[in-house]
Amino acid sequence: PSHSRCGALTRLPESYICTSEVTDFEGKLQAPPRNLDINQNEMVKKFEREVWNVHHEGEPMPGEEDAEMLVIGSNTGDYRNTKCPLTGLDLPDIEDPVQDREKIIYERKAIENYIRQKGGQAKCPHMGTVHSVRRDDLQPCTNLLRERKRRQLAASQGMQANKRAKSEDVLDLNDD
Repeated sequence: PSHSRCGALTRLPESYICTSEVTDFEGKLQAPPRNLDINQNEMVKKFEREVWNVHHEGEPMPGEEDAEMLVIGSNTGDYRNTKCPLTGLDLPDIEDPVQDREKIIYERKAIENYIRQKGGQAKCPHMGTVHSVRRDDLQPCTNLLRERKRRQLAASQGMQANKRAKSEDVLDLNDD
């Protein structure tokens, strides 16, 4: 009982609203604890971010990737890595992306050279993984290639729209 009262006392500042009416403090202390959404707690978020940085320094936490990476992930599934572990290139910048059976994505030339140097089978170079990679395990990462084409198309359409808008502005100036 005293433990639940202690919890109720610590929650009281969150739930108490000062009004001209009499407050039933005894009732508030007896009320069952509310389920707190741990995902909304800033201290928890800060702790998780610090733990993440110990093991993944320089990498964004899941859900905190930059907007470009979120677009890729939302359309093609979440990737386990955001950069090639061998070249350091961001996934969208990889020229010829391939993935292993554990869905780690690499630049094809880099991973094939790495596997060849290790005698045909190598430990995955992505930090935190323990599987081995062989050349036969590699498959083209078609989702990433498809997403790149979509972005390029969207960018070219955006540039064409800007050109049309500028030419319309010039026409408007001539009409005056």
